[in-house]
Amino acid sequence: MVWFLSYFKEKSDHEGRSSHAVGTLTKRSKWLKRWNVRHATVLQPPGSPGSLEWFGGAQAGSIVLDAACTVRIDGECLIVSCGREWHFRAAPGGESVESWRAAIAAAILHSLDLMISATEAENALGHFKPFAEPLAKALAAGAIAPLDAHALRPSAPPPPPPRP
Repeated sequence: MVWFLSYFKEKSDHEGRSSHAVGTLTKRSKWLKRWNVRHATVLQPPGSPGSLEWFGGAQAGSIVLDAACTVRIDGECLIVSCGREWHFRAAPGGESVESWRAAIAAAILHSLDLMISATEAENALGHFKPFAEPLAKALAAGAIAPLDAHALRPSAPPPPPPRP
């Protein structure tokens, strides 16, 4: 277990990703429906969607926790939905299902914030687009003089007259 924790700490530090939950979970296999113990972590890289990653069985796996994902608890089962469903349970001696749900939900909310921020930035600048080209042409032609920011200060002397 010590190796597992140090592996994810090194991975998080190296990739610039912060880990919000690290430990063991039991994951239900897709076809046989068996519950298998997996080492797992919820990672949340700055500026990117988070992920739930696991290894320790026949095949490692991960889920990108973007805005299309949901997480819920059904009895003792943690269910993550992103196009398909993954079922997890708390491993003996590990974090509770609620702790994992909270970490996964935080990563999903982080992804939503990223998506909203990008949309707001596009919308905030979008209304300037019709003016960009005509304004650039007018400034280049000298039809509009750029604003002298120093002239706006109350203690500043008047600006010098424009040069001919």
